[in-house]
Amino acid sequence: MRFSPVIIYQRAMNFLLTGPPGFGQRIVTGKHYRSPSVALVAWFLAGCARVFTIPVVCILPVSLLLLLHSSFLPEAPLRQLMLIMMAILVTDWLLGALFWPRLEMQRNLPARAQAKVPFTLRYTLRNRRWLPALRLELDEGLGWGWFKRVASAQVPCLLRGQGEVQVTATLMPRTRGHYRCPSLLASSLFPFGIWKHSSSRRSHDVLIVHPAFTPLEQLELPGGSGMSQARRGKMPKERGQAEFSGCRDYHDGDSPRHIHWASSARRGDLVVKEYKDDFRGHSGIFLDTAPLRLQRSLNPWRWLKNQLTAVSSLGLLSGGETDKTLEAGVSLAAAIVHRLLSTETSLVVLASPHHLQTPQDNQTSLTRQDALDTLAKVERDVRRQPFQIAEETKRRLASLDLAFIILTDFDAKRQEAIEDLRHRNRRLQLKIFLLGEKFPVNTGPGIQRLNIDDVLQGRVTRL
Repeated sequence: MRFSPVIIYQRAMNFLLTGPPGFGQRIVTGKHYRSPSVALVAWFLAGCARVFTIPVVCILPVSLLLLLHSSFLPEAPLRQLMLIMMAILVTDWLLGALFWPRLEMQRNLPARAQAKVPFTLRYTLRNRRWLPALRLELDEGLGWGWFKRVASAQVPCLLRGQGEVQVTATLMPRTRGHYRCPSLLASSLFPFGIWKHSSSRRSHDVLIVHPAFTPLEQLELPGGSGMSQARRGKMPKERGQAEFSGCRDYHDGDSPRHIHWASSARRGDLVVKEYKDDFRGHSGIFLDTAPLRLQRSLNPWRWLKNQLTAVSSLGLLSGGETDKTLEAGVSLAAAIVHRLLSTETSLVVLASPHHLQTPQDNQTSLTRQDALDTLAKVERDVRRQPFQIAEETKRRLASLDLAFIILTDFDAKRQEAIEDLRHRNRRLQLKIFLLGEKFPVNTGPGIQRLNIDDVLQGRVTRL
């Protein structure tokens, strides 16, 4: 394999921007800006935290300044103090090195969790040395940033030689996402808690955190039919037992006996007969992930706030974590998925402007796990361009019986897209939700507005 300077530089930059392996990392899909300056600071802090404890890292800059001052002024009173500190530092390292832990470690991590819901980690530690392991601190890097440590692993203060112990810890994800968990690390703080003497095991664990949502108590369909038994995925009745009402596109799982061959030959696609009591409940969800609009303002503070909001929506600061509008949309979509798949209604489309997910070849509907896995990694589209839905996504949505449209903004382009879907299939039932308050274009009838804070705080239970 040939290695050119460009390839070496690209790999080095990718390694730098990925971040230190000792801390949990959120896997951001798509192309997003990653700051080299922030990455360098993260690597520096991670390196210091790997060698020293956090209090020592905080006072380390002051100690270095005092050491520099005493080296240039030998008669200064601080010289004796610095010599004492250096002696404590060396003693701590030597005693800690004598009891340096050598551990066999295992971490049992759940494959999936839900944001704002605690989950349990289980650890198994075995001391390979005859000397005891003292004052162990276990997997502290996993509890930084993306996770809140509810309960730390209570490792015994003394793990005897050749001994084994099992402990648990409880963490709570702060936000949804796909996370690459760090290498498993156990550090000894013996004797004075200055140096860390660590034993590690490389890990490739990935944790999928589903979005937080409040289950819906009621989900009504357009026209007031609701999720009633008459429309929950009924199977077609035999001919002669139900009145013929028309034809529709063929879906996976439809009986070949109901194919209307004459209409299929004219259209070039399979068409099946539909009866008045036949509603298979093929539904889909479309989530608007287009970037937020930049609002013009002559007020410099308001202009700066608008710019920061737009940058956050593009994921340039934190992968969209602070984008409340998108998080509310994802939470609402997850609640609809949970409600639909709790009944016999089929979910066959889960889409965004440039992403489309459909069931696998051997399935007639998306599973709840697959749909929530997809929603866990949804990000804002970084392309600053007018709102547009891909043609294949439009075609799939227009072939459904029911489509839930979740909009995070509203303008003429979105209005045109909705009218286009209605024009493609007059029988398509649209349930449209708009998150937010102020929009430059009149939304018109048929669109339900929802408050972002109400969705995020779980106050929306009926749709």
